[in-house]
Amino acid sequence: MSAEFAQTFLARMDSEGHRLHSSCDYVIEGHDIATHWWSLTVFDDKGRLIPNAAERYAFTSDTITLNHDGSFIAALARDARPGNWLPTGGAGRLVIAFSVLDLGIRAVARDGDEVQKLLPVIRRSAC
Repeated sequence: MSAEFAQTFLARMDSEGHRLHSSCDYVIEGHDIATHWWSLTVFDDKGRLIPNAAERYAFTSDTITLNHDGSFIAALARDARPGNWLPTGGAGRLVIAFSVLDLGIRAVARDGDEVQKLLPVIRRSAC
């Protein structure tokens, strides 16, 4: 796969400004970006993948289950969830990486509010 442009966005806080932590459960909501390959990965605060029995570390535009309207919902939690679930184990502080490869349209190379519209929303559901 050849990309003309790539960006990685890192989140250390949820949409309300609280630090991401493995003791909490999160719902990540976003939309597929047509003609782009993207990935959603969770790391510990040292940038390491979180060991887990499911060996599940990321979802990509190829592997995530999308809703009929092109949106997606993924869960971040210690315990298994149905659907798109990424385990957090007992990792402590978390970092979510959303990487986008632009395959020629440069839609992600926008400024300000336009970029924000492309990023998934991270909501804390329990803590």
